[in-house]
Amino acid sequence: MTWYDLLDTLERTPRGRVSFVRNGVLHRDMDVAALQANVDRRMPYLPLATTVPSPGTAVVAIGNSRGDFLAARAGKVTRVGVRAGRADFASGTIELTNSLAPGDSGGPIINANGQVVGVVSYISFNPSAMSSQEWVPPYLRGITLPSAFASYAVPVTGSSDLVTEVLAGAMRDVPVIGFSWSSGFDYDPRSSQVYLGARPGTIVGRVEEGGPAALAGLRSFSQSRVPRGDGTFAVQTEADVIVAIDGEATPSFADLLAVVREKAIGQTVTLTVQRGSATYEIELTLGAKRAVFIGG
Repeated sequence: MTWYDLLDTLERTPRGRVSFVRNGVLHRDMDVAALQANVDRRMPYLPLATTVPSPGTAVVAIGNSRGDFLAARAGKVTRVGVRAGRADFASGTIELTNSLAPGDSGGPIINANGQVVGVVSYISFNPSAMSSQEWVPPYLRGITLPSAFASYAVPVTGSSDLVTEVLAGAMRDVPVIGFSWSSGFDYDPRSSQVYLGARPGTIVGRVEEGGPAALAGLRSFSQSRVPRGDGTFAVQTEADVIVAIDGEATPSFADLLAVVREKAIGQTVTLTVQRGSATYEIELTLGAKRAVFIGG
């Protein structure tokens, strides 16, 4: 399953119902996690393939999108070794023509021999932003790619270092500042209706209690109604806006995330933060995503 789906499962599942393999196995960079179910008998399973499929290979994705349960959706492999255009997406993925949707993430990709070749990670609405790390022969370049989107899966084969690492108990997480961000929380002084400083940056949403951001003194986004003299109310906005890390500008959340992912868990960084009319330099020690957001 994917790490994103694992995080969602842990947030919704009572403790003790689901247990990690070897007390917690995840590879956040590649969006892969392994779980061990508490069962009292041997269960049916899908075997892993020994090699990554080549472009042109027919595959079937199994997922739960569009209100279906364990539905099969056929397609083909178009590229392998695809580099994601965003820091929060896995790279080195398999690109597919399968028509997938939210609900299919974490599902297996199966070849004609009934073997798992990958796990669905994400869907891109801009496949041209992805760059392939492997050369595609001319005779395979004619494969039709969906014009609106493509689906991407993390390759999982029995011989891969990734699978070996995960099943051996390797823990790979990513560094975080420790706040939640929502779409639309990029601040641009040229277009914002509220002035939050001269430089563009990322608005800090909800600061996670006890996390690095909270310990460093960052504040959660808030709005309140302030009465005017005429009996009406004005909306007062208070927000911290991160505009740089270690002097490197971060005008959007995508930029901020890309810079943070280049750092290490436990590394101390300096955030440039706009708060009202003032700008502060704040030192912060990056935490591990799992420890900050779900504990443990």
